[in-house]
Amino acid sequence: NRRGTGMRVHDYESLMRLWQGLIPAITAVDGSSTYTADTLTSTLTALVNAFAPTTVRTQDWTIPFQTGDNADHTATALFVRSADHAVTSAHVLLSYGGYPIWTRPTVVHGADLRDKTAAFVAYARHDPLMCLEPWCADSVVAALRLSRQYVVASQTTVGPAAG
Repeated sequence: NRRGTGMRVHDYESLMRLWQGLIPAITAVDGSSTYTADTLTSTLTALVNAFAPTTVRTQDWTIPFQTGDNADHTATALFVRSADHAVTSAHVLLSYGGYPIWTRPTVVHGADLRDKTAAFVAYARHDPLMCLEPWCADSVVAALRLSRQYVVASQTTVGPAAG
């Protein structure tokens, strides 16, 4: 949920509560894995090290919890940023603004907007809580947000020195 308090069906687990140390671990909704804050961070680090991307993108780590964005979005960004400190390959870490950017000017247009919308709709088809019909609030909100994309922070990792 947006506040980060978790839901009863998931024993009130949330990424925000894990980040803040309020719960010792979080379990994937399908029960396949359980992570502590340390194991989640090390798993993210291992993934980035294994794939060695030149760019890692995450959500906004600059916004405090419960100040406009979904708390789990903020926690995700904080975990990714923490994991990034142990990444060894050269790359840039980008933090994108979340829900609060809907009031900023539109900057995504044309083919980029069509592609971004198609990706969002593909995701939404698998989210039973997402309504994309024109009369749904989610549809209106998504349309407002999809045409906006702002990097709010970045970090560069140089990687090991050549030698």
